[in-house]
Amino acid sequence: MSLLHPVFKRLRDDKGVNTHDVRYSQITGKVYIEESESKILLNANLPKSEIVFREVYTKQSKDDTSVQIKRDARISARKEPLMEMAKNYINASIKKGWNKL
Repeated sequence: MSLLHPVFKRLRDDKGVNTHDVRYSQITGKVYIEESESKILLNANLPKSEIVFREVYTKQSKDDTSVQIKRDARISARKEPLMEMAKNYINASIKKGWNKL
């Protein structure tokens, strides 16, 4: 499954971050994944991820609210280079009219 141009429509207050509301079957119900691959993905012993920085920006127009979200995964042995990359992206991309939530 690939999302080329996702559009944020609304927040789902009725959904939570849990294994029922966010589940693997939501993908496998729409996209065929071989059973052997599915078992590998579900049983993978991956290290826990850590979010080191997250900001969301909105811009209000007369009819709608736009959301500026960019997700990037970067790897570094130190936090400082990651924070520098985030600062540079914000300085280059967030222009007048965008407000941090």
